[in-house]
Amino acid sequence: MSGTGLRVLEKSTFSGKNIVANTTTTIPVAVNIDVSQYAYAGIVLRVHSWQIVTAGGGTLPSVSASLATSAPTPEDPASVFRTSNFLNGTAVLYSATFVPTLQFNSTSGAATFGNFIDVLLNITQYQTGSGDFNVAVSIDLALKS
Repeated sequence: MSGTGLRVLEKSTFSGKNIVANTTTTIPVAVNIDVSQYAYAGIVLRVHSWQIVTAGGGTLPSVSASLATSAPTPEDPASVFRTSNFLNGTAVLYSATFVPTLQFNSTSGAATFGNFIDVLLNITQYQTGSGDFNVAVSIDLALKS
């Protein structure tokens, strides 16, 4: 079983300052990746650091990565054609003591994810009160035929 690893997001820092309490912001970090030659997909999320500037309330903030099937077309290149996620990574809750952290999730069998996929970063704000925080992450894809 041959495969390849792709770095889709270099270490980058994201802020939760403008995310409304108890909501998740989804950021497409890599789109229209050709996976037509692969049957299995895995996503590697590294949480390099967390910094809480101002604490919120309730459940702690979290970050996760997910994969969704996409279908770009030259007839309408400005439109996004994306399905719901076919692989949702496990959320990594804020923790000052357990970073760096690695989270790996993969399809359990031969996937039917189509010819193209998008990699999405999901950042969830505190549950009951918005806080100001920064999280540094990087993401890789592990693809196998």
